[in-house]
Amino acid sequence: MERHASPAVTVPRLRGSARRQARQVSGVLIAFAGAAVALVVIGVLVVLDYRMGQAPHRLVKLALGLAGMGAITLRPRLGAFVLPVLIPFLDWLPRIPVLNAANLLVFGAFAGWIFFRAVAGQPAVRSGRLGPVLGAFIGVTVLGLIRGAAMPVIGEYPTGVAALILFRSTVPFLIYFMGVSMMQGARDRRWMSAMLILGLLAEAGVTIMLGHNGWGGTRAVGSFGQPNDLGAYLALFICVAAAMLLGARAWWGRLILAGAVAAGLVGIVLTLSRGAFLSVAVGLLFVALRSSRVTALLLLVALATSPLWVPQSVKDRISSTQREDEGSDEAALDKSNQMRLNAWQLALDISKQHIFDGVGYGALAWYLQDTRAQEGREDIAGSAHNTYIRMLSEMGVFGLLAFLWLLWRCMRLSFEGVRRAASRADRQLAVALGAATLSIAISCAFGDRFFEIQNTGNFWMLCALVQDQVIESRERPA
Repeated sequence: MERHASPAVTVPRLRGSARRQARQVSGVLIAFAGAAVALVVIGVLVVLDYRMGQAPHRLVKLALGLAGMGAITLRPRLGAFVLPVLIPFLDWLPRIPVLNAANLLVFGAFAGWIFFRAVAGQPAVRSGRLGPVLGAFIGVTVLGLIRGAAMPVIGEYPTGVAALILFRSTVPFLIYFMGVSMMQGARDRRWMSAMLILGLLAEAGVTIMLGHNGWGGTRAVGSFGQPNDLGAYLALFICVAAAMLLGARAWWGRLILAGAVAAGLVGIVLTLSRGAFLSVAVGLLFVALRSSRVTALLLLVALATSPLWVPQSVKDRISSTQREDEGSDEAALDKSNQMRLNAWQLALDISKQHIFDGVGYGALAWYLQDTRAQEGREDIAGSAHNTYIRMLSEMGVFGLLAFLWLLWRCMRLSFEGVRRAASRADRQLAVALGAATLSIAISCAFGDRFFEIQNTGNFWMLCALVQDQVIESRERPA
């Protein structure tokens, strides 16, 4: 009796069958997801048009934005690479309640990445050295929110508003996890580094083109709407571009990076931000000392002779000797400085009373504003204007220590990246992270900029690139 032999079941045959089934399942899921998204978009447009009377041009912008978000969700890596260029211009994008443009960009790209990796049966999220530190820091801020709601220092602690601010403030940290998970290998690091520099070039170009477009036509605000925030961003990524310039090999790459540094410096001069002047000087000095002795010597000579070549407006801004009529912009700036000092004094006074528990996340601004209203004082700033003082006042000494610990771990990641670098480009990328960390640390002493995604969103992507480099070095055969 003849028996028919069944075809041999081999590992390649099983793998091919699994892949075919995965493609069929993923196609069905994508079709259902696309249909659901289309229905939601149609519903939103109908409500906005017929119920809320929105202008047609806003509906067109919204439709284009939703189409772009759909493309980013379907092609997550595209969204990740576009994000660094869009972050500086978030204030120019349509404002959306709760989930603003920045939230949608980050969540859309990362959620799409996780979904498609999960469907393909591949790992979606990688861990990094900063992950636990960021988690602990977010935990401290959540405890600060609970403390403010449970025992408010001010008359009424707006828990809902504080929770929304906290949610938006933690979105920049998500960029680190997104970058570590999605950026893998030297090619990804090279392209993402290029996008970071493109973001700097775009913002510097806009700043130069618009000129003194803010504060009564005396200072540049670019797309940020605030000169000191703009200066902090430019200072940070000038240091990054300078570090990468000293590691570039191709002449055209050096030319682009040199142009980015020059354009950024022109932009900083237009902002007249003293904090930016100091942070970019310290960051560039760090880059020079860690990269080249000759470059360090030239930079020191340039700084020593700066009174001979810097613009007069910069010298006046640094020395604060310029005096105009009572209604001039400089007079207003002097008043602003005094307002900051008074706010710092009040914040330190309240910190002494709540040294361990603080007054609650976000409560310092409301406390300062209430004090201004109750005492009728116009010489008190309405916010901290200093991240260190804010951490101490709102979350106590443990909040301040958590913030300092996070900055130190970023610097340690830079040191490890330099030590483990397999190429000159990777080494300079790690040096760039160290300079960027110093720049942020200084900027935080002149303003409360740590939680703003426009200032630090791309910084966390830089941390992710160095983390990927470190992970790759550990996996490299000995």
